[in-house]
Amino acid sequence: PATVDPTGWRSASPYYFDVANAFFTLKLAASPREVVLAAKQAAHERIASAYAALMPMTYTDVGYKPLQDLYVQAITEYGQAAAFFNKGILSGGHEANFYFSKAATAYARAQIHASQLTEALAPPPNTPSDLGLKPFGGDWATWETTN
Repeated sequence: PATVDPTGWRSASPYYFDVANAFFTLKLAASPREVVLAAKQAAHERIASAYAALMPMTYTDVGYKPLQDLYVQAITEYGQAAAFFNKGILSGGHEANFYFSKAATAYARAQIHASQLTEALAPPPNTPSDLGLKPFGGDWATWETTN
């Protein structure tokens, strides 16, 4: 069951996932078919990264179940996208474009779910020191801060 923490967030697990919290890659191309193929490649790469991040975990690790659910969701979206893509290839005209758009959308969702899994296990950097950069300040960084 979902719970509400003091900040007001609803959560059923210690992780908070939302499609709006991730990015996906779509490339412009000469045809809808090529757009879908590029989205498929990006989804494939992100799912591979998610798989590599998830496999060292075991069933007894805290948070394994929601992360596994994200992985399954990414794989499911990838499969749905492949089915739409195949329907687009077999149909023609506007109907093909309809199926290609559905495929591109499903590949984008697969990218998002895979990225959420990867970023939950290895969060993106928040500070310059997380990137190995020097701390802000020092002789090399003087800024005007007065009016």
